[in-house]
Amino acid sequence: MLKKGLKMKLIISFFESIRDFLHGSAFTLYLCLNPRLRSLMYLEIDHPVGAESGTWLGYDNWPISWKRRLKQFYLDFLFDRPLAKENPLPLSNRQIDQYILYRNVELARDTYFAQVAHSLFLERRHKVPWRFADWSNNELRLLLSSQVCFKALRSVPEEELYYGVRWSSRILATENILDDPRTAFQFMQQEPEDRRRLLSGDPSETARRLSGWFHDYLWHHPGSANGFDPQGFHKSHPLLMDRLTRYYIESYEDSVYVTPGGCGSASSLFMDLMRAVNIPIRKVNSDFEEPDGRITRHSGVIFDWQGGSGNGRYLLHTDDLYFNPSFHDTAPNPPSANRGITLWDHVWLNTTEFGKHFDYDSRPQILATASLAQRERYRYLRQRLSCSHGGVSSSRYSNVERWITFLQEKGCTQEEAINAWETVITTVTAYGDGDLELGYQRLLDGPDSRHALWCDRTGKC
Repeated sequence: MLKKGLKMKLIISFFESIRDFLHGSAFTLYLCLNPRLRSLMYLEIDHPVGAESGTWLGYDNWPISWKRRLKQFYLDFLFDRPLAKENPLPLSNRQIDQYILYRNVELARDTYFAQVAHSLFLERRHKVPWRFADWSNNELRLLLSSQVCFKALRSVPEEELYYGVRWSSRILATENILDDPRTAFQFMQQEPEDRRRLLSGDPSETARRLSGWFHDYLWHHPGSANGFDPQGFHKSHPLLMDRLTRYYIESYEDSVYVTPGGCGSASSLFMDLMRAVNIPIRKVNSDFEEPDGRITRHSGVIFDWQGGSGNGRYLLHTDDLYFNPSFHDTAPNPPSANRGITLWDHVWLNTTEFGKHFDYDSRPQILATASLAQRERYRYLRQRLSCSHGGVSSSRYSNVERWITFLQEKGCTQEEAINAWETVITTVTAYGDGDLELGYQRLLDGPDSRHALWCDRTGKC
């Protein structure tokens, strides 16, 4: 009986080997026939101390062993097998500056190969509705190169090479240690709170849905003044899957999805989740003027920034999606729509609207600058256009003249102020089935109001 069972295992193993060979050969041929993809698949192999940029190696010049690893991971995804790689933890006990390090270069390389293999798997097997051809080279590079996965590091010239990620990263690379990309892909297929599908038939709609999830469920770290150690938390919880796990945060007295480093962490998370469904998102930095005159740097993200679909969006500060009280509990119109659409249309900005609000910057690493006055204008105008709880409440106790005067004092034109008023009144009326006061009641009043139900569900009030 044992011999019969062993014989059957050998037969199955033989046919699986033939299957792997055939599909692996087809994968190799696919890459041979797609020079554009090969030209964008490159790995940072060194970064000399003091150099402005690293040394990169493209797919055509990879060793045969690297190409085989890439193919192996592709086959693992194709046949839904565990990845033939080490677990990413424990990490190295070394640290360079603020970087958490993979424990060896082989593990980091395998992690990169797994991300690329998954992206190629989604493309070849049509697991997402969009195609690589929809993205420019600069956008597609964020799916196929290692520049978003980690950074090559040396502390001194003679020391061995490490790959690492930085807490609250202000560089293009993520702050998260990546592992099996199927974890993020599964999250996008069904998020764990409302069991909603975030992956849509359209990249813009997918970004809208994810924006709504951030709005409802992501929390900003409470800060060291409240007993939270952002860097320590990141060091203890460095994996992407850690961002998709609730943790008890004492100052919140609740278990929440928390960003260890605020906007840098949120930007990395948004980028990593969208990349898991083959949508490139670019992290960017912008400089803000503070009330005391200081200039501070913050992280945002941009989508379709090279205009392939004509639906590009810029988000100056990713914290505005989930942490800025001015945009809490937005009310879309029609009422049946998801909150994400108001965030997409009024917190995110298209290129024209973004240019009206903020100044583009010519420095390579900076997208834009925002004066204090520009931020205030953006906040108050967009609060009202998105019909957030605060914007709707203010309209209930105001009149059109006071409304227009207030927004003009914040730098808005009369036309913008009137449009904001009409947007809120029309939206509130829609929630009241044509009755303005009933709309206010349903949105604002009592334990069964839309706002109260949002507060109960999210705990953000």
